[in-house]
Amino acid sequence: MRPAFLSATDLPAVDARTLAVGAVLAARLVPRSVVHGGPTVCPFRLATARPCPACGITRSWSAATRLDVRESLAWHPLGIPTVLGALAIGAGVVPATIDEPTARRWAVAGAAVWLAVWAVRFVRPPARLRGRWRAAAR
Repeated sequence: MRPAFLSATDLPAVDARTLAVGAVLAARLVPRSVVHGGPTVCPFRLATARPCPACGITRSWSAATRLDVRESLAWHPLGIPTVLGALAIGAGVVPATIDEPTARRWAVAGAAVWLAVWAVRFVRPPARLRGRWRAAAR
């Protein structure tokens, strides 16, 4: 039996569109010094000294929302496409679920591309991901 304070009916409903728009707004509104000045918090990177599949994506989104294409691509090559995807989901241009066969195919293709990019970055980490994040951001 679940305690009353954990009732799902009491929790606000947040859909994928709201989350997508919120993530893009956060990437834009959080000061650049906060995004670029922080320590490495990725457990995978701390354990292996190699980038995880998402290493650099927050900084890439931050740069992309400031229209700094070169910096965004330097942090993560999929930053700009994922920001555009989040905006498309937020605007309702693309479905926010993978219930339809077409959406599932796009999701599988996107996952394959993401893993391929990670494999390349794992074997040959970009200069910004070598050594300490703090030193690379300067």
